[in-house]
Amino acid sequence: MLTVTDDFLAERSFSNHLIVNVILDQLYSLYFQYSPTDFDSGKESWIRKSYTIKLSGITHLPLQAQEQFAELSSDKSLQLEFSKKDFM
Repeated sequence: MLTVTDDFLAERSFSNHLIVNVILDQLYSLYFQYSPTDFDSGKESWIRKSYTIKLSGITHLPLQAQEQFAELSSDKSLQLEFSKKDFM
């Protein structure tokens, strides 16, 4: 795949630097378009606060996801592992 891309760029005299900049610009725009700005507020808070949020805080999730969340959040060994992680 990369060989084909290199051949394409060489045939059209595009510089790799130009293409890299275009790709990076696109990735940055996608990142800012689809990444949440604040995980501590809103519907996504249950992701970072899995062991402190109450089940009433995830009613926006489908029932099956709520049941899985309840099961996972009551698992003490997972809670210990989660507490060792740094999420920002």
